[in-house]
Amino acid sequence: MTGCGHDRKQRKAPNSSARPGGSGAHGFSLFELIVTLSVAAILATIAIPSYRSLVQANGLTTQTNELISALNYARATAVARGTTVTLCSSADRLTCRNDADWSAGWLIYTASAGATPGNGAEVLRAHRALSGGITLTASTDQPIDFNSSGFAMSGHSLEAGAEDASITQTVCIAATGRVATVNAAGC
Repeated sequence: MTGCGHDRKQRKAPNSSARPGGSGAHGFSLFELIVTLSVAAILATIAIPSYRSLVQANGLTTQTNELISALNYARATAVARGTTVTLCSSADRLTCRNDADWSAGWLIYTASAGATPGNGAEVLRAHRALSGGITLTASTDQPIDFNSSGFAMSGHSLEAGAEDASITQTVCIAATGRVATVNAAGC
């Protein structure tokens, strides 16, 4: 029965990928693994601080843009309603604190003849506390008022800062009501 194709002996092809030394193992050597992990550790050491700064800068920009949006809303509402609209710092989202720390949040309200939030004023919007370690400090303890013409009753500035003290933005409110952002202290 030699030519019928029923020969059960099969020839094994030589293993061309076997390592010298006859182990026949596939994969990485310990040295290759250590080199790869070392390169990955060096790259991570370089990238992580840069990434952290990027995240803080983006968080600061987001929070600053929320404040700018609130200021522009207050100004537009003052013009549309023909009355004074006020922004003030607020920790409880119900009453004004009238201090320079706006990190806990703020209120936008309209009032007639001295009414305040919690005492006859109409609260239009309340903003929550800032997140991510962002601080917001005003140049004055006074609230920000926009009159019926859209002018601010006086100029103000608010400085926003991240946990990294080198990352700051200043929001400037001119007496004309114009809101602008600068990446340095002062307006």
